Amino acid sequence: MFATYSKHIVVYALGVFAMVSQTLLFREFLTSFESDDIAVSVFFGSWFLWIAVSANFAQILTRRAAKFAEGFETKLLLYIPAFAVQYVLILEVRRMAGVAAYEIFPLWKMILWAVIVNAPVSFATGFLFPVACEWMRGARMPVSQAYVLETAGCFAGGLAVTAMLYYGCSFVFIFFCVSIL
Repeated sequence: MFATYSKHIVVYALGVFAMVSQTLLFREFLTSFESDDIAVSVFFGSWFLWIAVSANFAQILTRRAAKFAEGFETKLLLYIPAFAVQYVLILEVRRMAGVAAYEIFPLWKMILWAVIVNAPVSFATGFLFPVACEWMRGARMPVSQAYVLETAGCFAGGLAVTAMLYYGCSFVFIFFCVSIL
């Protein structure tokens, strides 16, 4: 019975980390790429593109290797380096793209670089969720439970990161707290 609840907590934590990381990275993205409606669309379009690509990749892997979902708890730790890499990419994107801070980001460059810089965490998110579903299925739990738990985690993560930002918590402190989870 404890194993069932521990799996629930892990999938819930997946949702929390996904939402907190997306929120923090989105804020940095808007600073680097300019905070207009086009940048918002480009961010979410590229974010979901990588989720779709990696979910398909995970599905192919889980079909070929039945044991791939084993040790999912450890695979969840991939989020931490993915977040760090994406954060650095977002901070350095103007330099890498050759767009000065005083220049408007050209649309085609914005789209290209958004796809590049959004890859790490988006890919991890799209990859880990199907693996979580397979992991829960292996424990004879309904896969729908993974959706419920991950969504509940996203809701809690969204509330938590909003409250922490409202009360002036730093980016590093929030990342540290969610990484401990």
